[in-house]
Amino acid sequence: MRIPSDVGYSIDRAGNVRNERTGKILKPFKATRSGHLAVDLPSGSKKVHHLVMEAFVGLGPTNASMTR
Repeated sequence: MRIPSDVGYSIDRAGNVRNERTGKILKPFKATRSGHLAVDLPSGSKKVHHLVMEAFVGLGPTNASMTR
């Protein structure tokens, strides 16, 4: 499923972020001490679980936080 905020990138439910132009899967890195994974995109570093939420559920309201 395409990532709305980053044209040219897609993500699957497992959190694999793919560059649609090259077909390569981006390698995630630990973004926080708690172990959340992130990837570097043209718009900046983004946590993988946020990208999954954005792609499959949609963008939330501004300044909203996600509930566990």
